[in-house]
Amino acid sequence: CGILNIRTNAVVTGLFLLIEFLALVVLSTLGFTHIEHSFADFILHPVHLNSDGVLSAITVSLLGMATVVANFAYNGYGNAVYLGEEIHDAPKHIGRTILLALFIGIIAEVVPVTAVLLGAPDLKTLLDSQNMFSDFIVSRGGNTLNTLVSLGIALAVINASIAFLIMVARQLFSIGRDKVWSATINHALTRVHARFHSPWVATLASGALAASCCFIPMNFLLVLTGTGIVVVYASLCVAVLVGRRHGKTAHGYYRMPWFPWPPAIALVALSYVLYANFLDESVGRPSLIATCVMMLISIIYYVIVLKRRGGWVLHESTEF
Repeated sequence: CGILNIRTNAVVTGLFLLIEFLALVVLSTLGFTHIEHSFADFILHPVHLNSDGVLSAITVSLLGMATVVANFAYNGYGNAVYLGEEIHDAPKHIGRTILLALFIGIIAEVVPVTAVLLGAPDLKTLLDSQNMFSDFIVSRGGNTLNTLVSLGIALAVINASIAFLIMVARQLFSIGRDKVWSATINHALTRVHARFHSPWVATLASGALAASCCFIPMNFLLVLTGTGIVVVYASLCVAVLVGRRHGKTAHGYYRMPWFPWPPAIALVALSYVLYANFLDESVGRPSLIATCVMMLISIIYYVIVLKRRGGWVLHESTEF
């Protein structure tokens, strides 16, 4: 699917997305039509299921660590930027597209989760479940409805895989175009399919890399990727502040409202998230160390390899 024309992929992922939203509507309806708990209690007195199996109040540090995990749930709204070379008049529309995707993502995730929490017959049983959403649907709608919604969730996983595959393939394509690797690898990654106009070698390489990750322990993957997203967001905030101050982004169509408050507030929040990561000795702190090591390796590679070639030059966009 990832090798197909981008328009074909848009239709495929769009149909899958429609089925996903129908499943979310069903889930939300089951929750909001059987409200068992107060919404104010969730906001003013949040609780979690501790190691003793008892509902207890959430501490600030625990809330911060939960936020780190929650970031992954919302990550992906900005991936439209990877398709900038295949979007009509991208500089003019990309900012609005990304913000719209963020808004839809928040609504599509917050509403069903809130509905399940409010409509759960027993909150302790729900939080102790290995598959809380499935068990909730069975309790409210029966096994048949649970099977149908589960199929929608399965399609969501496939849809997400296709979308990320397309994104990573474009990223590998641009890495090859920027001549980051050897000439042979760069040439292969920049090969474009004659019919579908897609970077087909980069797409297959992305699929192979993703498949190989299935053989890596989940906890190790969390350590490798857990803090990377925080660094990416922090880098974006710094880039916005520097670019706006020195006029480097003056040519852009999109102007961030309420500047500089959004990046400044985000940096403060991300600093706390990093601190919460540091407190987590099992995953958070090792992930911080792993992220720093990867950044160090990248810097060394740039100094030893890319800089000796005459520097790393970002090439202009190419029409597929």
